[in-house]
Amino acid sequence: MQETFFTSKQAAEITGCTLRQLQYWREKGVVMAVIGETGIRRSIYYSKPNLIELAAMLYFLSMGLNFDVANTTLKTNLQN
Repeated sequence: MQETFFTSKQAAEITGCTLRQLQYWREKGVVMAVIGETGIRRSIYYSKPNLIELAAMLYFLSMGLNFDVANTTLKTNLQN
């Protein structure tokens, strides 16, 4: 069975994140998106598990956790 991937725009629409949040969180290693080189530019894709991570991070931040605590909480829960 082939895994489904979503573009940055689709991921933002599904999770409620902004495109800038997605970019920043990729840069900080919160989410490891798939980056494919397609000719002149690169394309970034998110898997379903990535979308869950994004939604969880957004939730933690909405609950008042700062970025570092939210990221640590996310990573800790993914390992368990």
